[in-house]
Amino acid sequence: MKSSLEAARDAAIRWLLHSGVRNADGPLSGSFNAWHDRTWGWAYSEVTGYGITLLCDLHERDPSLEKMTAAVSAGHWLLLQSRSGRACRCRHLPEAGWLDHLCAFDNGMILNALCHLFRATGDQMWLEAAVEIANWLTDTMSLPDGGLVAKRGSNGGIPETPERWSSRTGPYQAKVSLGLAHLARCTGNGAHALAAVSLCQWALRFQRPDGRFVTDVVLGDTYLHAHCYVVEGLLATAALTGSQELVAPAMAALEWMRSAETTDGGLSRRFNAGAFEAEEHADSTAQGLRLLALAGTCTDRIQVMASRFLELQCLDGDPSRHGGFRYGRRGTEFTHNVTTHGTIFAIQVLDMCLRGTAGFDWASLV
Repeated sequence: MKSSLEAARDAAIRWLLHSGVRNADGPLSGSFNAWHDRTWGWAYSEVTGYGITLLCDLHERDPSLEKMTAAVSAGHWLLLQSRSGRACRCRHLPEAGWLDHLCAFDNGMILNALCHLFRATGDQMWLEAAVEIANWLTDTMSLPDGGLVAKRGSNGGIPETPERWSSRTGPYQAKVSLGLAHLARCTGNGAHALAAVSLCQWALRFQRPDGRFVTDVVLGDTYLHAHCYVVEGLLATAALTGSQELVAPAMAALEWMRSAETTDGGLSRRFNAGAFEAEEHADSTAQGLRLLALAGTCTDRIQVMASRFLELQCLDGDPSRHGGFRYGRRGTEFTHNVTTHGTIFAIQVLDMCLRGTAGFDWASLV
């Protein structure tokens, strides 16, 4: 008989592959949509990258033709439909088509996915595309101070949106270093490893003495999802490049994250004006659980947090939603939105809880 964690993981994998969130045919075939919230949102390149990395990781441990076929199909969509020049476009909207900009963060997640496809298949096509994206990031998107331009339009402009943390330069971009470091491991090119370490070092300027990363430099607040991105980038880069000086600030950030924990095992989504908000989100909760498990800290609380986290899984019997993880909750109220990236993160952390974290390859982090 399956445990509750095993049943939850398997239901989430079924949702990812069979609910309709993955486009199985037509011009968007292979791509993953952003969510299900009465519609499927849009075809999302960043999320498609996460899906590839997760499916390759699952396939490596439990070979599955279905998972590998879905991963390769997603890769083909990225290269044949999403690609524009050396990089990939971000979102394909149902009515308007492609948005006219290229995002550094999204391409960092795609870069890591392409490295996984190369490792899984041995096909140089994936590696060549990964190198192109990496060089685009370092040649075109790098800023003089060490950060990255958030996004560029097709005319070379920089259409940043100051009111959104994810639409401007910020420490969350440290996670892009994961793909750069993974590529360096695949090719032996030290320049990409140096770029990964440099990006992480740049992100450290946003860290406060208590370990908190200021993820919104305008408001001075911290969105836990983005805070976790920084920690993920630091620890993955340290593991993949041997740059151990990145570990201490990452652990300080992880320790600060524990202050976001609620008494019932949830994690607040945001620290604002000196206080934590009551709302919880699936993505940051999964990220927090995953980091605590990988770091081997807070083991006495992980089971409590995991039990609370499982309450975010949608089990309403609707095949377009059943098994996916809802975006968030406030008290006893859950959002209707079932989110793809949150579900992908959830699958990985549930798999970690079931298998343990010994020998985990940081390049496989989604």
